[in-house]
Amino acid sequence: SIAARFMMGECLFSQKEYDKAIMQYQKIISQHPGDAKAPTAMFRQGEAFEKLSDKETAKVIYKKIIKQHGSSAESEKAQEKLTKL
Repeated sequence: SIAARFMMGECLFSQKEYDKAIMQYQKIISQHPGDAKAPTAMFRQGEAFEKLSDKETAKVIYKKIIKQHGSSAESEKAQEKLTKL
């Protein structure tokens, strides 16, 4: 399920397994782009890339959230992140 996959991503993220977390989040984004968890998964991906010191990829993801999910809470958070990067 989407919720289980998201929780798996969160567990991996908390264990600092950022590469693996990114892959779990990506499966949600690519297989269920319209799901309510998709923007959250994208945001968490951006944060994971930041943890991996890949600010450029994080920026791309944050911009994509704003473009694709402009009315979401994640869009606001992504905007805040962009100003700090």
